[in-house]
Amino acid sequence: MKFEELKIKSAISEIKQAEEKKEIKDAVEEFETEAIAKTIESEISDSVEDKDELEKITEADELVKEMELNPEIKERKEAKERLKKNIAEIYEIIEPYVDTYDLIRPSGRIENGRRLSLKEEHEIFKKEIKNNIDYNPIYTYEKIENIKKEDIEKTIKDLDAKKENIIVDSNENVKSIVLEYLESMAARVKFILAVKEGDDEIAYKYSVDAYDDIYDELIKANTDYYQNKLKDNSAYNNPLREKLKKIKITSEDLKDIFEIVKDVFSIKGFKIELRKNEEGVSVSDSEEKIKIPENKDYSADRAMSLASHEVATHVVSMENSKMAGFPGIYAGKNATTFQEGIAMYTEQQTEEHIFGDNWPNDKDWYIHAMDYRKKGNGFGKVYIEMKERIKNQLIAQKHDKNIIEDESENKALMVCRRIFRGMHDLSSESKFYYTKDANYFMGYIESQKMAKEGLDHYLTKLRIDPNLLPYFISLKAIPEKAMIANRKVIEAMWDKKGFTRDYLENYDWYRENIQMDRHMSYRRKFGQIDEEVKDVRKKMKEDNVL
Repeated sequence: MKFEELKIKSAISEIKQAEEKKEIKDAVEEFETEAIAKTIESEISDSVEDKDELEKITEADELVKEMELNPEIKERKEAKERLKKNIAEIYEIIEPYVDTYDLIRPSGRIENGRRLSLKEEHEIFKKEIKNNIDYNPIYTYEKIENIKKEDIEKTIKDLDAKKENIIVDSNENVKSIVLEYLESMAARVKFILAVKEGDDEIAYKYSVDAYDDIYDELIKANTDYYQNKLKDNSAYNNPLREKLKKIKITSEDLKDIFEIVKDVFSIKGFKIELRKNEEGVSVSDSEEKIKIPENKDYSADRAMSLASHEVATHVVSMENSKMAGFPGIYAGKNATTFQEGIAMYTEQQTEEHIFGDNWPNDKDWYIHAMDYRKKGNGFGKVYIEMKERIKNQLIAQKHDKNIIEDESENKALMVCRRIFRGMHDLSSESKFYYTKDANYFMGYIESQKMAKEGLDHYLTKLRIDPNLLPYFISLKAIPEKAMIANRKVIEAMWDKKGFTRDYLENYDWYRENIQMDRHMSYRRKFGQIDEEVKDVRKKMKEDNVL
């Protein structure tokens, strides 16, 4: 995929036109009216004492009845119901394979009748790679091995049959959305079948069909992005960032922070669990769970980024989709691209609110690793390349020398694990990889284009390719709320967890002065020791700042 092929300009133009014609406002109002109508029966009862509220509900009821008599609205409503029905039926077919990333979580080799854990496999690799740069680990996929091949093949046949029914739908909007959704989900299922059969070439092909692939323009943009990180480390050396980096947040603390963000968005579902053998934080759509590795520590600034990325973006998008009647939807080839892109963009917003600047995300690492793999390098050589690249960045960021070696080793191994997952031949004889993680950097760049047009909030309304948004607008199928991480989330995290004693002491002041142009002096003073802060606060009171 190339940027110009994404037709993002066309999507932006159509959305802008819809805004100017007030189609989006009308869509949201119609959506809200229908939502109110669903509760009329229960709301209009003896328990409703507020007359104004009763009149409002009655008025909504009458409006809905009037809408139902309008032929155009009736036809659109029927089309919207068919859309929901089709999405639900497709989701039911592919549900066992929705969490693709979980299914291809690698394990180690089978040795003496026992399958090694990924950690054990990596320990062998770290020992052997010191003496042999061509050494590669052995990945196996226990969860996929336990799925029957005929079950996967039946799923693919069911999707093909469903496609035949969709093609004849009379509404072009419904047809376009459902076909995009079906094709993107079918590619994921076919990818899993290829992994099951051990065919890396076919697995790579369907990975590209599902998530796209790297290309020259993206690689160049990625290289420039990395070089800029080496040149400018001013944001990284922000005193407040440095202070937060020294504050340890445990897995239990992170769970509490996630609960806070859920409360901000009134999210009732998505149970948060601490899990053994988890490599990183993840959100499971099918299980409605947020999984956090057990007994792992994070820095406070990283905890905030994860809360913005995983909860305030991914979980909120899932909740919005479910609220709109499209649970499990991931429609369009670029849906994942934009989900990950807007999640990165949300992280950036959080950092700008807290620090007044933002440090570039490290998701560019995946692009370089894929490019290096594509040139015919095995796991071991990609690992060595990435370790050196990450080490140079950590040096530029002025990390403690004692941790640079361990950090570069662990992060390089993480990058390799992610781009090689799903593959069997990890040697230089093969050039195949899993393309999904290119979506982070790719989506971030495209999300910035949406943000410049003031349309970034649409990306969390539904988990869809933005090019499909005009179809949803035409069907008046827009969720009631569009939410991205904002200062309410940040304030809630700070207020409840209290990452620093100094912040809690100054919370009221900070809340009133959170706008970027009004709290610069506070940020500059934040990194001082407690004794100095008392003097700063005294001076601020004298100056009527507090």
